[in-house]
Amino acid sequence: MEWRRCGRHRGSRRVERHLSADNGSGYRRLLLAFYEQARDDYLRNHPARRKGQTGKALFSEVEAWVESQERGIFSLEWTCDHLGGTASYARQQLREEAGNDRAKRKARRMM
Repeated sequence: MEWRRCGRHRGSRRVERHLSADNGSGYRRLLLAFYEQARDDYLRNHPARRKGQTGKALFSEVEAWVESQERGIFSLEWTCDHLGGTASYARQQLREEAGNDRAKRKARRMM
């Protein structure tokens, strides 16, 4: 699965699948939008980013979805399978991006 990050607007990055003309169907775009929303919720509400309790419940729900190994409809495994990728890669990318955000904020505080 080939993912690339595209800037939508300042402070927000969008993960977009490199779609070819034959697989850019509405179905795939809907699944991609579903994944992007979960990704944004995961990163926006990650404990490393939160200052208070706001978003804790949402993060817990999204984290459970990300870490789940089930293959039911709209699970991460199912979504990635239908987008042509692997859930393990998506999990790894989410964890790395959440960690990178934390490191950047820590570096800014030290300046």
